[in-house]
Amino acid sequence: MIPLSVIGFMGLGFIMAVIIIIIKYWNRPYLRDIRFLGIAVLLLLGFLPFSQCLTLFGYGYELLKFSEYIMILLPFVLFLFFFTLFSRKEETLLVESEERYRILVEESNDGIFITDGKKFLFVNERMMDITGYTQEELLSINPFRLIHPQEVRRIINAVKTLKEQGSLNSLKSRILRKDKKTLIVLFNAKIIRHEGKLAVMGTIKDITDFETMQNELLKQEKLKSLTILAGGIAHDFNNFLTGIMGNLSILKMEMKHMKNREIIEILDEALEACEKARGLTAQLMNFTRSGTPVKEATSIEKIIKESAEFSLRGSKSRCEFHFQKDLPIVRIDPVQISQVIQNLVINASQAMPEGGVVRIYVVVVDVNENYPLPLMPGKYIKISIVDNGKGIPEEHLGKIFDPFFTTKEKGSGLGLSVCYRIVKNHNGHIEVESEEGKGTAVHVYLPLEEGKPTESRKEGDSPRMVRGKVLVMDDEELVRDLVKRGLEKNGISVDVASDGEEAVQNYRKALESGSPYNAVLLDLTVPGGMGGVEAARMILKIHPEANLIVSSGYSDDIVLSEYTKYGFKACLPKPYTIQKLIKTVEGFLSD
Repeated sequence: MIPLSVIGFMGLGFIMAVIIIIIKYWNRPYLRDIRFLGIAVLLLLGFLPFSQCLTLFGYGYELLKFSEYIMILLPFVLFLFFFTLFSRKEETLLVESEERYRILVEESNDGIFITDGKKFLFVNERMMDITGYTQEELLSINPFRLIHPQEVRRIINAVKTLKEQGSLNSLKSRILRKDKKTLIVLFNAKIIRHEGKLAVMGTIKDITDFETMQNELLKQEKLKSLTILAGGIAHDFNNFLTGIMGNLSILKMEMKHMKNREIIEILDEALEACEKARGLTAQLMNFTRSGTPVKEATSIEKIIKESAEFSLRGSKSRCEFHFQKDLPIVRIDPVQISQVIQNLVINASQAMPEGGVVRIYVVVVDVNENYPLPLMPGKYIKISIVDNGKGIPEEHLGKIFDPFFTTKEKGSGLGLSVCYRIVKNHNGHIEVESEEGKGTAVHVYLPLEEGKPTESRKEGDSPRMVRGKVLVMDDEELVRDLVKRGLEKNGISVDVASDGEEAVQNYRKALESGSPYNAVLLDLTVPGGMGGVEAARMILKIHPEANLIVSSGYSDDIVLSEYTKYGFKACLPKPYTIQKLIKTVEGFLSD
């Protein structure tokens, strides 16, 4: 059979005309020759060029009268007209269909390819974008060259499945781009016929960003679980520390009367260890919670020195301090800022594996509208931590504060993101300058909120004797007993309650008896019972002038940082010493 593309529309028309002649005039004697001619034309069409067949047909025409020729030619012309009309319409539809297919393939968000297993036979534009190769390069390489080495065995098994089932759906795997970057992709494939041979037509969808986002969401879910766990641990641990620190401070007061210097020094070391344990608990909270600052008047110089030196213990590096003279007392969260300094100093030290000098500069700067930083005008403490280590690649500078971003093999990617969050929560700013091979400088800006100088009497000194009546509410019996013992040793009468409901009842009874409490210490969180905020609301409804103090083992709770909004007049984060407790309540008591 000769295809239509070879014969053409005109040739088909002549064939039809010949057929009509043969049928219509088959029995006419004088057309005996043309019968054979028609059969010959039909036979020869399979072997001769059309022009030669047309010559033969012209010979047949000589045997016909003109009128008979017209009768033959008319149906041929009509057939040719309608056939051409419908053929053009079909051809237009075919062209439009091919155009839609071409656009679909070229504009697809998926890479589309055809392969015979040894090389690519066709690739679209997106396939080139995903792999990083040009069309010429892709058409000349083996498809397995794109597969990640660790995925080759799995892909070979997938190809076996494809041969057995004829298709492959949503196979997740990894490929290597030309630049050796690993991508996570989704394969779909089907066996087809291409130019008469078996081939595989498939698609590749780049899902790297989606998978990264899913992993980040999974990390966030894990972090939420860790938050709950850390909060519970910190609360209980701070309660235990309160018991330890409180009893040690009571013992220290007793030893001072006996003037046993050696035992006092031992107790001081124990209390110092408790303070460090308190700091570790606070750091755990900062890793997992929003970390609302609980600000207090603090020496920034002391915080920086102690934090930096503590961070470099056992390290090959050392610190060099450059403080501006007469730095003011500032209002910051000392535990949080200490963590920022520790993280930055540790990073600086790790950037110098062979050891080196970490230089810390602290000055007061005046920021105005022209200052090239996103800060409100005003005075700021500027802390610069500088190393001469390996530096940070330029492509990483914009990501170093992102949660979970790390270039360390065993890093969590949380250290700098926590620093960023803490500084931002202080209404400050943190930025990094770095050059590969020359080192890194991290600049921290904290708004200068000057605090009142601390009192001359130290926390470890024996408190002055005061008189008064205090109500203590805490769910931990250890804490209740400690506070009662410590305050009563200093002449203060103490009643205790295990939850908010009991505290409200005790306060109402004392008020009705004409002997109200001078101060009320309320624990913020009571599992399964009324906590400090609700108890404070009910007590203030009974007695608006009540002196309420909030305390909590959740040292970063927003109630502690904004306690006045909840009706409290003071806050006392756990753990605390008896001296700090008395110092907090004595303002509400009489001598």
